[in-house]
Amino acid sequence: MSGDSAASSAAAQPASRTLSPTLRWAAALLFAVLISDARSLTLPASLLVLVGGLGVWWAGKHEPPPLPLPGAPVSAAGVAIWAVAFATFAVWELSAFVIGNNDAHPTFSMLSDPILSFGPTRALCAFGWLASGWYLLGRRPST
Repeated sequence: MSGDSAASSAAAQPASRTLSPTLRWAAALLFAVLISDARSLTLPASLLVLVGGLGVWWAGKHEPPPLPLPGAPVSAAGVAIWAVAFATFAVWELSAFVIGNNDAHPTFSMLSDPILSFGPTRALCAFGWLASGWYLLGRRPST
């Protein structure tokens, strides 16, 4: 390989961008404060949630968290427990939606409204949502 081709191949590769953890968590905190001020079920709140999710996706794509050391394989019982929990939640939400979202048959969002109507708890939940997304990105299997 000549010197010119080595230099051109190095120039063709994008420079490694790093997003400092301080900046990353400051952005998550800013998101939480902004979402705490947005009214529920409005366009600004929906757009903020979309931007927050895209931000976690972008950060995970361009600056993924370090992968943990491989642990023990997941047991079939663990998978079954999570599948039952997910299926139970899905059936509850769908049946409450079909029957009608009322006090007798509340959906999860209706039950969480009292908690999320207070700005500081909404900010804490939004920050937790972003932090759990980042945690789950670090849990992905290496390829």
